[in-house]
Amino acid sequence: MITLPQYTKKDAWIFLAVCIPHVIFLNCLLFGNRYFLEITVLAGASIVTFIIMSISWHLHTWVAVTLRNRFPDSELIKRIVIAIILFNLMTAITITIIFYSYNYFHFFGYELYETNYNWALTTGVLINIFATIVHESVYSFEKWKTTLTETEQLKKENMHSQLLGLRSQVSPHFLFNSLNSLSSLINEEPARAVVFLDEMSKVYRYLLRHNEEQIVDLGTELLFVRSYYHLLKCRYGKGVDLNIEVDESYYQKLLPPLTLQILLDNSLKINLISKEKPLRIAIRVNEFGWLEIQNNIQLRISDNAIPDEQGIANISTRLRLLCQNSIEINDNGHTRVLKVPLMSPEQITEHATI
Repeated sequence: MITLPQYTKKDAWIFLAVCIPHVIFLNCLLFGNRYFLEITVLAGASIVTFIIMSISWHLHTWVAVTLRNRFPDSELIKRIVIAIILFNLMTAITITIIFYSYNYFHFFGYELYETNYNWALTTGVLINIFATIVHESVYSFEKWKTTLTETEQLKKENMHSQLLGLRSQVSPHFLFNSLNSLSSLINEEPARAVVFLDEMSKVYRYLLRHNEEQIVDLGTELLFVRSYYHLLKCRYGKGVDLNIEVDESYYQKLLPPLTLQILLDNSLKINLISKEKPLRIAIRVNEFGWLEIQNNIQLRISDNAIPDEQGIANISTRLRLLCQNSIEINDNGHTRVLKVPLMSPEQITEHATI
């Protein structure tokens, strides 16, 4: 099935609004009063000219889409100038084909008049300029609406992600476990209690500092995860092991805040954690520049052992809005790997920074 090029969602309406008057005007130049007085000329010339102009229009659209892909909105003026030059050349060829082929085949008795031919070329230039401006205006408006919609969606996803993170962090259960661990350490190992309290404060400080941000650098996120892991280690002991192998050259890459915490919690929630069968989690960057969170699978049988697919879906949506990619999940029954795209500032779509 052939897919016709499309520059805007209103292409069909713009085509009809521009092409139909243009076809009528061309046929008036070609046939004069005969165009309206003779039904065969009106019908035949309209159909043939409309078909030719339709083909030309779709070729124009294909060129416009190609130029848009080649020249982004930051080079809008350059794109418009090149487009108008190419469109005028293509229109001149189309009009020449119409006038000279009609003359050659004596289409409905047509004979070439140079003056009318020149008028058709001049009009074609004006129509190209008008159609290009209309197209770019509609495209800009549609992009603005899409950006506005996606920005609102991103804000909602950010808020939801914050709630997901805060729900597990500041819930009475989590707070009780943290304070209970701290209380035990104060009595048994005061030095470790000081370290635990420091790491706990870092966790909450991160939440307060980044709870309204859309993106954060990987280095900052990893610092938070190390503090968060310290709290988990005090709770689970040798039942959980985290290994982070990320080169510092990736620390400036970007991702949504709380991404790693939500993914870690997902693994902790559904897997058995014990000293005899520790849950081993590894964080690394693969050869494609994606962050990987890998853990061994040892699912526990419990009503609470339900994967937080909502949290993963939330992060995937935010990533898709930011960089057009989302989380990939590989599960072979023994290990589970969550792959998260890392972003450079220039890779983030414009609406993500609004």
